[in-house]
This record gives sequence, C-alpha cells and structure tokens, in this order.
Amino acid sequence: MLDVPVIDAHAVALAALDGLSDGVLVVADGEVLVANGAAHRLTGHAAGELTGGPAPEWVATAAARGGAIEVALPGRDGRRRRATVTVAPCPLPGGDVARLVTVHDRSAEAAREAELVRQAHRDGLTGLLNHRSFTARLAEEAERLSARGRPLGLVVVDLDHFKSVNDEYGHPVGDRVLAEAAQRIAAEARAIDSVGRIGGEEFAWLLPDASAAETLAAAERVRAAMRSRPFAHGLALTAPIGVCDLASAPDAATLMERADQALYWAKAHGRDAALRWTAATASAAARRAGCQGRRTSGSTRSPASPTRPTRRPPASSPAPPRSRRSRPPTSASTPPSGRRSGRPSSIPSRRAGCATITSAGTAPATPTALPASTSPTARGSSRSPTRGTR
Repeated sequence: MLDVPVIDAHAVALAALDGLSDGVLVVADGEVLVANGAAHRLTGHAAGELTGGPAPEWVATAAARGGAIEVALPGRDGRRRRATVTVAPCPLPGGDVARLVTVHDRSAEAAREAELVRQAHRDGLTGLLNHRSFTARLAEEAERLSARGRPLGLVVVDLDHFKSVNDEYGHPVGDRVLAEAAQRIAAEARAIDSVGRIGGEEFAWLLPDASAAETLAAAERVRAAMRSRPFAHGLALTAPIGVCDLASAPDAATLMERADQALYWAKAHGRDAALRWTAATASAAARRAGCQGRRTSGSTRSPASPTRPTRRPPASSPAPPRSRRSRPPTSASTPPSGRRSGRPSSIPSRRAGCATITSAGTAPATPTALPASTSPTARGSSRSPTRGTR
C-alpha cells in the first residue's frame, strides 16, 4: 500500500495567497494576522514586516466608510500607487470575527483613464487645449475674475499665409509648422495661463490677472518669437495677433469675438502686427467699412482681403506675376523683403469722413488716417520704420 504524503492545508493556503496579484490581509483587534506577498509589495514593506504588526491606518478608514476606499500607497520604488482597499468580515475558528482586507492596484487603470481625459481635452497634434476645452476654460476664468474685479487678457494668434505652406510643401510640413508654432506660444506662457489650438492655424492664449498693457506686451513677445527663426523646412512665417481684455468685453463670448475682430484688423491692415480691440477703433473700422462698401458696390471681393497665395511654378515654366498683396512663406535662404511699399496696407478712402486703419508706422496716402486717439492699438511690425502708440 502506497504511503500518501500528508498535505499541510495551512501551507497550501499561504501559497495560494502569495500567488494572488491583489494584496490580502487578515486583521483582528488592530493586528495583522496574515499578509500575502502582494500586500507587502503594494504597501512598500519587506516580506514579513506586516505580519504581527499593527494594521495600516487605511484599514480602519475603509471599515468606517462602508468597506471601500481609494488610497495612494507609497511603493518601495518611490512611486505612489493608486489602490482600492475593501474590508469585509472574516469569521475565525472559535467564533471570533476578523477583517478580511484586499488591496487592488489600479495604477495602470488610473493611467489609462488619465490618458483618455487628456485626449478628450487636448489637441492631438500640438498637445494644447482643444477648442472645446479652451472655450470652457475661458468661460470659467471670465466668470471667476469678473466677479472679483480682476483683469483677464486674451491673445488670438494666426499664421500669415499658412495655406500656401500646405499647398506648396504638403501637410506633413504644415503639421510640423503648427506644432512648432504651438511650442513657441507655450514657451511664452506662465504656469497660470491657458493656451489652446482653436482652429486650423489659429491659437488662443488666456492670461489671468494680466492688464491690457501686459496682454499686449505678451502678444508682442509671441509675434517676435514667430519671426525670430525659421520654421520647419526653412520657412519664414509671421503672425497677425488680436488682443482684447475683460475690461473691454462684458462676457467670455464677447471677449473672444472682439479678440477675433482685432485679429482680422491685423490680417487686413499689414499682417505681422499685434492689434488691441478698443471701442474707438471698432467704430472707425465700421465707418471705413461703410465707405468701402459705397465705393466698391458691385464688387465681390473686399479690398482688404488678401490675394489667394499661389503655388510656386515649376522651374521650366515662366513665373506668373505675383500680386503685391500676396506674400506666401519663403525659405529662410531667401527671406522676405524688409521693405514696405509707400501705400498703406489698406486702400485709403478719398471720401470725406472715411477713416483708414493702418498698421503703426505706415502713413496713409491721403490725410484720412485716424487721429492718434482713435487709431488701432498696435505694436508695429519690425518692418515698419516707426513704432505705433498704444
């Protein structure tokens, strides 16, 4: 007859517990009676340290809160782990009742959840806030700071002639330009600021507690950063920028609308400029638009609209004449000319009472330019011979 070895059920149970990925503890009267290997690993203890010692504080906390809590446990590698702790009754031989504690490591789950949240709020190409998240942040900050009477600035940045980058060099190069533009804007932002990509090549920068003057100065730094060095593929690009602050807008929606309007002025009247929205400038722009409408009735294109950039022709074909108004991005080896024509960036009106908005440092061809008190608030392009007034 064969001898059957006697199996130690206690040893088998301990081996089974050590094979679990979740931590398991049995606690009675505040003392740890049993703790498996995973419990020691997840709580940062060496093997055997928990057994016979006092139960961790979070055991009593979990029991008091209905039997389940989420805690941050310090690991032996220095990293903190997110873990779910559950506590349930555990009958013992002799009629006593202990507590069965399980510890589930959910660090990987938490990381996946955080990544999903990041993807929901961030632009995939640039890593900046996406349009929805930036709009929500703008509304929150406008409401918070307005209630406290504190300032808030908004800067909206575009890229001059960006469409020609995609047309002439392809979308991969265009994506690299966008990513680098985002990095240059983010590099100028403070820790409390928010930067987002709100359109194709349009970015927005929110500056809490920044005055109108500070916001305009920040916009100038971004404008200088854009033209400081070439982008991908050696492309030299500039940026028109619109600026507005909460003192000039009653709410978040109006703040964005007016910053966009100032951006339009920068695009239509010189480019490579930072213009600030003011009520006086908006009124002058409306009067000028009315004058242009009467002068160009029947035209399907606004005089202020830039000419559509054209694709660079093949070397074998003669180059078509380029419109004076179209200046697509150029390679760094052939930088754009620093000269400005004698004409203002917008066509001056020759009717009485029609005002012309010009970039700082550009004199209109007729004496119809706005007086200094109503001219656009701008910091002039480095191509201009003089600097404008704020």
